[in-house]
Amino acid sequence: MGAGLAAAAMLAGLIPATTQGPALCPPPRLEPITGESLADYWVAQPTRDEMISAFPKQAIAERVSGRVGLLCAVGGGGALVECQVQTEEPGGYGFAQAAIRLSGRFRLLETVDGCPTRGGRVGFPINFRVR
Repeated sequence: MGAGLAAAAMLAGLIPATTQGPALCPPPRLEPITGESLADYWVAQPTRDEMISAFPKQAIAERVSGRVGLLCAVGGGGALVECQVQTEEPGGYGFAQAAIRLSGRFRLLETVDGCPTRGGRVGFPINFRVR
């Protein structure tokens, strides 16, 4: 990982600040990393077909787009576990349930700068767009 990316990750709370030499890895921080800072850390995400399959049918019929904010713990192998819906816009179409189903398709790097991501938390949006 380049120095710039490592600095961004430290600011986002994904990894602790380290000193010269071997990485020092204190317990993961409880505050989640969020937003675009996650882009470089995904090793798996839902495919286009999986997104289409999960898209709520009523929303498709009414041509309604939606957005769900999830907060998840990072488990073994970078898998997301214990995901909770933080926001859902608009409500009533099933976007929250679709996002929870899709959450199992996301996976983060297992380590960043030698420190495990397991035990950390991530917050991120899933966007459902009708075109």
